Amino acid sequence: MIIKKLQLFFLIFFITYCLSAQSYDFGKTRVFNKFNTALALPEETKNYLDALATYLHANESFKVKISGFSDNSGTSQENENLSLERVKMISDYLLSKGITEDRIEGKSEGARMAVAVNDSPENKALNNRVEIIIVHSISELPGKEFKHEHHSNHIALFGGATTFQETKETFATAGLECEHRFKDLNYLLGIGLFGEAVLADETEYVAGIPIFIHPYKGIKILFAPGVSILKDNIEMIIRAGIGYDIFIGKFAITPGFNIDYVKEHIVLVYGLSFGIGF
Repeated sequence: MIIKKLQLFFLIFFITYCLSAQSYDFGKTRVFNKFNTALALPEETKNYLDALATYLHANESFKVKISGFSDNSGTSQENENLSLERVKMISDYLLSKGITEDRIEGKSEGARMAVAVNDSPENKALNNRVEIIIVHSISELPGKEFKHEHHSNHIALFGGATTFQETKETFATAGLECEHRFKDLNYLLGIGLFGEAVLADETEYVAGIPIFIHPYKGIKILFAPGVSILKDNIEMIIRAGIGYDIFIGKFAITPGFNIDYVKEHIVLVYGLSFGIGF
């Protein structure tokens, strides 16, 4: 029962992060109407910004433009200041999530560019808004290519568990893994090494050479030939797995789930990796 709960926990943890990061279309402008600087950010806004921060960490060459707007209730200067406060609330939240200032561009539009006539409280609420746009073009971001290249290498410590499906036994597992992503392939493909120790009564060592595919955002898929070493017995293995990189600046937390095929037996390896880019 404990083993099944542990497996279910890692599956739910992984799926939750993947779904939360992909539930927004970052190719479109996001608009938050009825923006009140006197109140805390609504949960809906925080959820979007959390996903946006994850997206920006996974795409080092992108940045975000934040524009603040207001109705025409105040003077021109008051409207400019209020719009700027709206921008600051959003930018401060992203900064708290590890997005650096050079990747955030804020602009106060005041009462200009109204989307509705300021003749009712409802229409004024539509004009009191914030618009967020993601800049995806690398050409618009001079100097970012080096930063992305600087983080094309990754090394991480792994901690989790290994479950042998045949015997239903589960043992703690620790390891080390690294990856190099290829710049010429737009960082979509990488190759690496991994080594693990399965802490059973007799320690089993597992090592392999994974090929990583990064198809979308922080998702990564791996295929790896490898070996399993138990005392003097060496077996060939094939590993297939999936993970999701959750970036916090140059650091990353990665929930992962792998399946090893060893001499007609299935072995599950799952847990968390804590890594750093360089």
